[in-house]
Amino acid sequence: MPMQQPIPQAPVQQPMPQAGANGVIYDLQGVRGRSMKVYEDKCVITTKVTFGSIMTGNASDGEKTIYYSDVLGVQFKLAKMQIGYLQLETASSSMNNKGSNFFNENSFTYDPGQVKETTNELMQQVADYIRSRVEFYKKQKNGGTTVVSLSPAEELKKFKELLDMGVITQEEFDAKKKALLGL
Repeated sequence: MPMQQPIPQAPVQQPMPQAGANGVIYDLQGVRGRSMKVYEDKCVITTKVTFGSIMTGNASDGEKTIYYSDVLGVQFKLAKMQIGYLQLETASSSMNNKGSNFFNENSFTYDPGQVKETTNELMQQVADYIRSRVEFYKKQKNGGTTVVSLSPAEELKKFKELLDMGVITQEEFDAKKKALLGL
C-alpha cells in the first residue's frame, strides 16, 4: 500500500481583533500600577501609585494617550526572568526616560506570574497589532504627494537652461524673469 503524502496546509491567518465596548480592542492589566487600553488609532496607558512604584521611585498617577501616527517605534520584551514590557517610542518619550524602559511613561509592564490573563502570547498579539496599526498610519502619512517648491533663483536658472536650449524665446524668458523677481 503506497504511503500517502500529507496535504500541505496553508498557514492560518490570524483574524484582526474586533473592537468591543467603547472601541477597546485590548484591555490589559499589568504590574507596577500599569494598565493599557488598545484602540484602533491609539493606546492609553494608565499608571496608579503602588507600593512597588514607590519603592522604585516611579510613583505617579496619570493617563497617557499615544496615537499610532506619533509612534516612531515599538519595543517589546517578553516576560521571562524579569517582567516584560511593551514600549511605544515617540519623539517626546526619549526626553522622559529614567534610564530604563520599565519606567518610561510610554511603557506598559506586565508579568504573567502576577496577572494570569496578561500572557506572553497575548502581549505578542498586542505588539503585532500595534505594529500593524503604526505601519498603517505611516503609509497613510506618506501616501500624499509632496510638492517641491523651488526658489525664484532656481526657477530662473531652469528657465535660462530652456532659453539656451531654444525651447523658449527671449521674450518668454524675460517675462518669466520679471514675474519671478517681482519687477
